[in-house]
Amino acid sequence: MSLLTKRVPINVAADGSDLTTVRLGTCILRMIRVELGTLSTPDFAITEQPNNKSLLAVSGVAADKDYYPAVLASSAVGADIAGAGVATPVIGRIQIATSGAGISTTGEITFLYER
Repeated sequence: MSLLTKRVPINVAADGSDLTTVRLGTCILRMIRVELGTLSTPDFAITEQPNNKSLLAVSGVAADKDYYPAVLASSAVGADIAGAGVATPVIGRIQIATSGAGISTTGEITFLYER
């Protein structure tokens, strides 16, 4: 398996929002890096589509930061195992919804993933 990165520019409109879709292919998502650039305390809702599975939901981000999304491991009967987080599998496309980021500002999201 190889570690890969995908850099995604965020260019918000005059209303401070942006909706961007990214295709990484089937992979394991290891990290999401948020680089604010000129974005002003944005909110991000990053989901896998079409099933709308949340990968990251943060509000009022005030500094560049790395996030490590994980899901709970499942037992043989399908129950979540508390405290047993595993990296998030992604099969569909990723949607990045940005809001509250200021007027016509820019930043970047970087995905670190394994294929």
